[in-house]
Amino acid sequence: MLALLLFVAPATASTTVSSQEHRILDQINAERAARGLRPLRADIRVWDLAGDRAARMASTGVMSHTIAGSLGTSLTARGVRRWSYGEDIGYSTAARGIASTNELFSLWRASPDHWALMMSSRYNYVGIGLAFRSSTGQTYGSIVFIEGLDRSGPVATMLSVTRTGHDIRWTWTATDALLQTHMSGVAGYQIQTRTDLGAWHTVASLSRATSRTVHGNASRHTYGVRVRPIDRAGNRGSWSRELRIWVP
Repeated sequence: MLALLLFVAPATASTTVSSQEHRILDQINAERAARGLRPLRADIRVWDLAGDRAARMASTGVMSHTIAGSLGTSLTARGVRRWSYGEDIGYSTAARGIASTNELFSLWRASPDHWALMMSSRYNYVGIGLAFRSSTGQTYGSIVFIEGLDRSGPVATMLSVTRTGHDIRWTWTATDALLQTHMSGVAGYQIQTRTDLGAWHTVASLSRATSRTVHGNASRHTYGVRVRPIDRAGNRGSWSRELRIWVP
């Protein structure tokens, strides 16, 4: 037995099964990629909300967009700024785990309205919640979609390090996390250097440069550089790997 409901906003005791939630996200993003769309990215605040909404449906045995409260109000309470949002919900009585997950996904896929949210060119972040009601063997699901601000940090890659005599040149690049909408782009880099295995020293807090040249380095030392990218929304990525070189 299957059931589902759909909610789309204007543009202006149960157990969560996290591995199966990520399975659904992988299935959604595979279908989006096949259609030339960018992947939906997880927002932990929205993910937790979807889990709470699925858990509320499972605990009450009621499938409803309002049983866990207003979606818009709940997003606001969690500090989620957005331009638009929507939700797919449903339940399955198939065996808990992969069977119910696949059945829910197939159900949503077969519904034009529900599928439209999953394949939307508007939304960029998502949260997915699944919860099991043991008394009835039902798995309830909630997928919350938002069109929100860029919250994904870019990724930096060190490209090369070369030495000419005592002069050293490092190069790097970065790419911002792909979003369907509102991708902010790379603004610059924080740059750190160190000698041998000493402490890191920040030489730039926000530089647009994608290379650094240091002249006249002392002999018999190793010199390293790493960078951390920052996008135009202020999101910081992780530090790149260090590129080191020995000056004989």
